Amino acid sequence: MIILNFTYPLIPEQIAQIEALTADAGQGVTRTIEIQSQLDNEKAFAPLVAALADACGLTPVEWQTTPQSNDAANTWWTTHRKETA
Repeated sequence: MIILNFTYPLIPEQIAQIEALTADAGQGVTRTIEIQSQLDNEKAFAPLVAALADACGLTPVEWQTTPQSNDAANTWWTTHRKETA
């Protein structure tokens, strides 16, 4: 599994926790990609999100076939943001 981390760098203990939480899927963490993700609220989000996706450096085939996990904090923020919108 590839971790796409859009927040602070993960420490080894956090990666181990992710592996423990996803053990049922049978996938270990093979790679962690750290992406700077501070968004400018004055700009349209669609181009910014497209740039974040490009910054991951994954090929189209990797996006479609490689197990990926967004970091938990980013997932929480995205979910919370939708609930309060």
